[in-house]
Amino acid sequence: MNTLFKTVTSSSGDTQVVSLQAVNANESQEIIIRDLELMMSIGVLESELKNKQRVIVNAEISVMDTASSDDISSVVSYADIIEQIKEIAQEGHINLVETFARKIINACFEDNRIQAVTISIDKPDIMSDVRSVGVRLASKR
Repeated sequence: MNTLFKTVTSSSGDTQVVSLQAVNANESQEIIIRDLELMMSIGVLESELKNKQRVIVNAEISVMDTASSDDISSVVSYADIIEQIKEIAQEGHINLVETFARKIINACFEDNRIQAVTISIDKPDIMSDVRSVGVRLASKR
């Protein structure tokens, strides 16, 4: 669990909890992570096998709205998700960006409150004549 999240959720100070009610029963909630930049070993070209490269991760994560109060412990932590993505990136070489995206999706689905995940992975430095190349994978429970 992310250190910041642990610190906030385990503080012993007085915390004011405010009850919340959904606007309607069809309300949805998304966690959005934009432009997480990582250096990692990914790819199948000889140069990619030898050198880490810059990768940009974007995520849209649909979660069940479980927040019945203004209490951080009742929500899915985007800080924890970012930490998981970083850990996956550092586990070792990955050949395909599709594999990296699937690993992120699988890690997200470890939390039963997460209902759908869309991950896009961009490699901005691999080809000189385009801004970036990459994939986008989406999965629902």
